[in-house]
Amino acid sequence: MTPTDLRQRVNLMIGLDREIKEKTSLLNSLKAEIITAAPREETDENWEKTPGGGCSWRIDADLGIARVTFPADRLKDKIDPHTKDGEKLWRRLTPRQVAALFELVTIWRPVASFRETLVEVIPDGRERKAVLRACESDSKPTVSFETATA
Repeated sequence: MTPTDLRQRVNLMIGLDREIKEKTSLLNSLKAEIITAAPREETDENWEKTPGGGCSWRIDADLGIARVTFPADRLKDKIDPHTKDGEKLWRRLTPRQVAALFELVTIWRPVASFRETLVEVIPDGRERKAVLRACESDSKPTVSFETATA
């Protein structure tokens, strides 16, 4: 690909990015209006409860349907009994209730200086790469734009 081809592609991407941002903004505004209009309690045949305690409302239109879903509040990922809220919860529950409702999970997190420390503690490059691969998640390249003002 020539430098001219690359510049043309960048201009096309920037134009598309601007158009997508405009349309996304409009779409988000319209969604907010529909959410505001949707009932949060049973009102008609278009309203239904969803698994897990939420509800949804369906709007039929010529091009399809829209469904506004109000999910139930998410359960917290963890409850730490050493925090103020966790301690308060633990005081409310009997040991039997705690055992029935929660499971103790021990996790290990990489330290902030993991990559640097890895070099120090695992001298074998091959082993170091294997450990690093086991501790990484895939990441994808990204493209960002710095656009000239129109």
